[in-house]
Amino acid sequence: MFLTRQLLSFSRDDSYNKRVFALDHRVGEFIRMVHRIIGENFRLEFTAGAPEARINGDPFQLEQVLMNLLVNARDAIPEGTDGSINVETSTSKVSCFAGRDPVECVVISVSDTGEGIPEDIMDKIFEPFFTTKEQGKGTGLGLASSYGIVAKHDGIILVESTIGEGTCFDVCIPLHHGDLTKTVEKQPMETGNEPFAPMTILLAEDEEMVREIAKTILETAGHSVIEAQDGGEAVELFLKNRDVIDLLIFDAIMPVMNGREAFIKIHAAASDIPVLFCTGYSKDSLIKSFTGDEKADVLQKPYAAADLLKALNNLKHKK
Repeated sequence: MFLTRQLLSFSRDDSYNKRVFALDHRVGEFIRMVHRIIGENFRLEFTAGAPEARINGDPFQLEQVLMNLLVNARDAIPEGTDGSINVETSTSKVSCFAGRDPVECVVISVSDTGEGIPEDIMDKIFEPFFTTKEQGKGTGLGLASSYGIVAKHDGIILVESTIGEGTCFDVCIPLHHGDLTKTVEKQPMETGNEPFAPMTILLAEDEEMVREIAKTILETAGHSVIEAQDGGEAVELFLKNRDVIDLLIFDAIMPVMNGREAFIKIHAAASDIPVLFCTGYSKDSLIKSFTGDEKADVLQKPYAAADLLKALNNLKHKK
């Protein structure tokens, strides 16, 4: 997922979905999520120092930047050593563009106790495909794509490093000073519009981990979930439980029978059942190919809990 986003960030602007959000909350949630990915052998600590800071940006793209910096920090710490990675947020005035006055920014600092970056390669670290990692362990896209993402947010990445002591990257993004009442993602399970009654949902997803996460999101929001591992099983389960199922959530691409084929069979038996297709492909290109039914919609993967619940809310009102 991250590699695909890195490649897209070099060539496309339409992959960005900017919104106003509270940075400390988003970074804190992300740190808790990726702690196990980074590894239990490292101390990963987060200090929230900008509780009022809001930025207008794409939270998923900025999470990619943070992930790239965390992975690089982890890899910079020699194996067998008691290393630590610290993430801290703060606010400061920073000159993001040469010749321009400093502007008030939120700063995400990622520091490590690793080996440091040699001075002779410091001016190359943001170049695409430049990497010091051994073959198979680095693409050379992490820092380059991070630099591009931050630049598209009118920001800058600053770096300081000392050999044998570690490295600190400062991601500086201009603060948003607009109407803070429009800030989104104040709560991780925000649903968007007004609340709706609990539903029984048929969830068809062949990836077990993705299915379990979606089920947890839905059940936490008060819904009941019937699980299917592929399109064929989804059709069988619907025909057995058609009287209680209110809505379908289908992965677009599944073995045995894909999401569109399964929906067509179900639609023949229950033409008023709403369906939400989930896919890693382009949303715009798929919605027309799956169905022209107004009771259908497409949610692009990867999605946040709030995105899934909001999509269900919007779809339910079409029923």
